[in-house]
Amino acid sequence: MSVFCQSPVPGNSTEALDSLCHLELVNTAVSSCHAYITVLILLYLRCSKRRDDQSGTRKFVCHSLRALLSLLLLLTHLTEISAALLGSQGLLSSCAALLAWAAAQLLYWRAEADRDPRYLLVTLVFWLACGLARAASLFSALDAHLGIQHVAPITAAAASSLCYALVVVDVVSLVFELKVWRETRPGSVIQNESYRHHEACWYSRITFYWLTPLLRLGYRRPLEMEDLGQLPERETAATQFQLFNNIYQREKAHAEGKSVSLWWVYLRCYWTNFALGGLLKLLGDCVGLVPPLGISVVIQYVSTRHTLTHPEFEAVKVAELLSNGCVVAGLVLLSSIAQGSLSQATTHVINVEGIRLKTALQALVYSKALRLRMSVKEEDSTQEGSSGNLTNLMSEDTFNIMSCYWIGHYVWAIPLKIAVLMYLLYCKLGVSALIGAACCILLLTPLQFLIGKQMSSNSKHISEWSDERLRQTNEVLQGVRLIKLCGWETEFANRILRTRRTELKYLDKDSLYWGLMTFLTHASSALITLVTLAAFYILEGSDLSPANVFTGLALFNQLTVPLFIFPITVPIIISALVSTRRLEDFLNLPETHNVIPVNEPEVVIKPEIKPEPDIVETNRPSRADSVFGLGNITELEEPEDDCDDDEEEGEVGSRLGMGGDMFVPAVTIDAATFSWTGSDDPSLIVPNLQIPTGKLTMVVGNTGSGKSSLLSAMLGEMPCIRGVVKWTKGSSIAYVSQ
Repeated sequence: MSVFCQSPVPGNSTEALDSLCHLELVNTAVSSCHAYITVLILLYLRCSKRRDDQSGTRKFVCHSLRALLSLLLLLTHLTEISAALLGSQGLLSSCAALLAWAAAQLLYWRAEADRDPRYLLVTLVFWLACGLARAASLFSALDAHLGIQHVAPITAAAASSLCYALVVVDVVSLVFELKVWRETRPGSVIQNESYRHHEACWYSRITFYWLTPLLRLGYRRPLEMEDLGQLPERETAATQFQLFNNIYQREKAHAEGKSVSLWWVYLRCYWTNFALGGLLKLLGDCVGLVPPLGISVVIQYVSTRHTLTHPEFEAVKVAELLSNGCVVAGLVLLSSIAQGSLSQATTHVINVEGIRLKTALQALVYSKALRLRMSVKEEDSTQEGSSGNLTNLMSEDTFNIMSCYWIGHYVWAIPLKIAVLMYLLYCKLGVSALIGAACCILLLTPLQFLIGKQMSSNSKHISEWSDERLRQTNEVLQGVRLIKLCGWETEFANRILRTRRTELKYLDKDSLYWGLMTFLTHASSALITLVTLAAFYILEGSDLSPANVFTGLALFNQLTVPLFIFPITVPIIISALVSTRRLEDFLNLPETHNVIPVNEPEVVIKPEIKPEPDIVETNRPSRADSVFGLGNITELEEPEDDCDDDEEEGEVGSRLGMGGDMFVPAVTIDAATFSWTGSDDPSLIVPNLQIPTGKLTMVVGNTGSGKSSLLSAMLGEMPCIRGVVKWTKGSSIAYVSQ
């Protein structure tokens, strides 16, 4: 013991020193024993076989929380090592704790790979012992009169708290996972999925290491579609549409006939990961401020003479630790890595949710298009239901909304980051930083917003002419036979080319606006730097120190990205507002009635307005006993079967009402009036009509007499303004238009 405790700490008692030394040895022994035992367990598991029923790595309960606590504990150990290098105390215990931490993470990984929660018993005991030892170190540091200004009590308190938190997490995971582990069930079949982000461990997700096998395969040979595997069930269009449509239908029911705000549906459906992406972006921006501030400390440290070590046997203070250039340089390195990881994680989370939103909207538009009334589909190109508009809704408008989702956090993050950067510049350069920022804002920002407004107006024209071009192209494709027969190819081609030239004119304007926006952004960063440095020289009348110069340049460099992105967000948000408005108008278009809903005794198409009092609905017999299909028909193969066939035909005819008293209509129309426009001006009047079940019914009439309109009325295409159209339960419909 005397080897480790040679002399007392100045100003403290020998007993306090001995206590600290004893606890340092205890911490070292606990960490070393855990690392040794864990290595033995891992070597044993390496040589043994895994469970036969495993079906791949499965994350335990509280996996992400455990990883986050472990990461914070790693930062605590690194802080202890930094303080130990300066103070020449506690280096052995800090290194042993770091080694034990790495062994614990390997054991966590192996436990999840083998799906065996019993390994958590080892880590649970270690965290409990480590927490007790660190708590004792905290009390000993307080007895040695070490306060909040010293590093030792802070790191001891943090390590003890994190160890106890890991104990709680391991207990919860152990209790829950043991119930699952004891169930003897064969391993489930893993689908061929290359997108394993959800199943990967936390460290693999934050570094995207789970993508390495696919990248390695792509390095060896060109990737094929089979290499990408199947899409996970939660990422399929059907799943995303079901999730989005359920919320949309609930909001539609609550609206009670009013227009539903799609923005509220976006928020309710995808707010969780959107909020997570915002939190990650906030953390990434905060960590990104460390390198510019750290440069000042490093330059000041290099400019003056300092020793790398601290006076021996003297407790290290927090201020001394943060003023050491080597420590701050390491902190800058870690912050840069953290900023890159958080930025990539934010981009991934937001992009995935944006793609899900786009997929759900495309499926919703497709579902709505299948239920549009025929009158809406036959309108001209200025209406929402035209083919060109549908194509743009599926492609351009959904893409605009997805892009708005991607840059949604820039709305608050960019102004906040600019404000923080300006405050830091003010602290370093004084009023001159505010003068430079004011010049930039007053001169360039109005120009950027003016260009953004022109871009928004130009984007609207691009969408309109794109709709027109797609409508004309679709018109040519539908009538290509007639166009070829009449020799109209040149005329229609010139018509489409004229529309395309008009569209390209607006696209060229859009490219010009983007070029001006980029030029103003880069000019603003150079202008603000020049004005600020000139104002500092004039107002302060003193030379700039190297630390302030490099710090100011680093902060000005960080201003470039926000100033470049912020004007871009304006037209994207405006385009998303326009696209959402177009989608809302499209989703509010009238639909056909569902003529055969599920699990209803009868299908009744009631009028869209209140029926007149003299119209009375009559009940018809159920079709439960009159089910008839092709399976009841016997093919006539031999003459001797004619008698049996006649008997069977008689039975079938009797059941269908062909000579009997029983009559079951497939569809009944009672005193119904129909209108394509839904107004009181009728397009078709049907006093009374019954279509029998099991018979061939032919509708004969002159051209324009209403044969197709009658079919549309029966199918729910034409709105019923008076009367009732009623289908029998179990009816099935197959419709082939002419």
